[in-house]
Formats: sequence, structure tokens, C-alpha cells
Amino acid sequence: MESVIWAFKQLHDKGLTYQGFRVLPYCWKDETPLSNHELRMDDEVYQDRQDPSVTAAFPVTEGPDELLGAHLLAWTTTPWTLPTNFSIAVGPHVDYVVVEAPAEGPVPGKVVLARELLGAYAEDLGFQDAQQAEQAVGAAYRGEQLAGVRYEPLWDYYTDEEAWGTQHAFRVLVEDYVTTTDGTGLVHQASAYGEEDQRSSEAA
Repeated sequence: MESVIWAFKQLHDKGLTYQGFRVLPYCWKDETPLSNHELRMDDEVYQDRQDPSVTAAFPVTEGPDELLGAHLLAWTTTPWTLPTNFSIAVGPHVDYVVVEAPAEGPVPGKVVLARELLGAYAEDLGFQDAQQAEQAVGAAYRGEQLAGVRYEPLWDYYTDEEAWGTQHAFRVLVEDYVTTTDGTGLVHQASAYGEEDQRSSEAA
């Protein structure tokens, strides 16, 4: 152990080390982070499982005129991370539409989601079917055109820009990992919990 620390100090003294932040899984029992190696030790350590998902509606505050007053429908399988939402990711080449949802629906007014997933969300938005939802489409955008659109966060925990340094937060970021395989095509990002989210937030 002493040799390892000595070698690390030599690297540090030569300016070959850096300090940063990473999102790591955490063991609440041992109160320590877990490495990727530990997670891959055997089948009992880490298991994939089916979790429910949540779609949250974020009101647009700045952007093209057609988006003002609309809600960005962002999808997540980790709803407990929503209080630390700092951005919403869209795919650069995904087509997004602004849809006028029925007044009696759960999110009345304009909503934004991927065109390819509109049919799957039609009934949830209050439409009779996918065809009726398609007829309610107004404006359309490519994901890259939504970059920088700002929205109102669900909670005001981090809205004090001076205290938290969040002057660049609560906006749409363009990320290649976003797909239309499931969800809405807009992904909630919480940099305290996701590795991709942390990388994206640091870059922005």
C-alpha cells in the first residue's frame, strides 16, 4: 500500500493526476461507493429488474414562440431523482412535435414529445387514438433545434443561481444517447445520479 501511495504521489507531483467527480453506485449497508469491478463480480451482486416509469411535464419558459406555454414531456425510470433535475436531453436527429392536448386530458394545452412516440402516448394525453393525436400536431422540430430551450423546474430547490451556480441549468441539451425506443424521446437528466447525466451537465 505504501508503494502504491508513493507512486501516486510521484505522478501527482509531475502534474499527471486530476481531480473530478463521478457518479458511482453506493452501498448503503457499508456506506461506501461500489466500483464497476465489484458490480460485475457475480450474478448476485447486480441484477436488472423492471421498474415503473414516470413522465413529468416541464413548462417551457424560453424558446421559439410555438413552444412558449407548452410542456416538455420528459421520461424517467428513476422518479426519485426528479428533485435534482438540471436538464432534459433530446436526440439531435429525432423529430419532435408540439401537440395541442385535449382540455380534459391530464396535461391540457400544448405538449412536446417525439413524433415517433406520439401514438403510444395518444390515450394518455386524452386523445381517442393515434390518428386524432396526429391531427392535433402543430409545429415540428429536429432535436438539434431545441438546444437551449429553457423550462421551469418541478421544484425550486436549486433555482437560486447565485447559491448553486445553476445559471446554465434547466434547459434542453442535445445528446446522442437519446432514442425513441421507449418513453417520450425527451429524457430527464439528474447529474447527481446518472453517469451520462453527469458528463452532459459538466460539458454544459
